[in-house]
Amino acid sequence: MTVKEMMTADVEAISADESVVQAAQKMRDLDVGALPVRNGTEQVLGIVTDRDLIVRGIADGDSPADLKIKKVMTQDVVTCRPEHTANEAMDLMKKSKIRRLVVTDDQGDAVGILSLGDIAVECHEYKKTGEAVEAISEPAAA
Repeated sequence: MTVKEMMTADVEAISADESVVQAAQKMRDLDVGALPVRNGTEQVLGIVTDRDLIVRGIADGDSPADLKIKKVMTQDVVTCRPEHTANEAMDLMKKSKIRRLVVTDDQGDAVGILSLGDIAVECHEYKKTGEAVEAISEPAAA
C-alpha cells in the first residue's frame, strides 16, 4: 500500500508568521493535531503540533497572542513522498521517533499528512504497526 492511499490529502497549512493562537484555533476547527508550516509559497518550512504549542510556547510563559509559529515549530520536518510504501513510511517514523510525516511532491510542496494512525487503520499490517509504535514510543537516549 502506498502513502498516497493512506494519507490525509488537501492538508491545511499555516504561515510561520501567524500566532500560536491562530494555530490552536485552526487545529481546533480542523480537528487535527499538526499543521505544516509554509512560507509565502507552498514549500514546507516545518511542522507545528499541538504539543509544540504547549511545550515550546505556553510553558515558557510567552503570550500566545504575540508568539509566532516560527518560534515553536519543528524546522527539521521529516517528509515522505506519495509513492512511498507503508513500510518505508513506518521506517522513517521509527528512525525519527515521530508519529506524523508531511507528504511532499517533487517541488517540496505539502500534498498531505500521514499519521501512524492512518497506517494502522488503512494498512492492516498489525505486527509492523505495533513495532513502529513501540520504537517511536521508546524514550530517546539522553
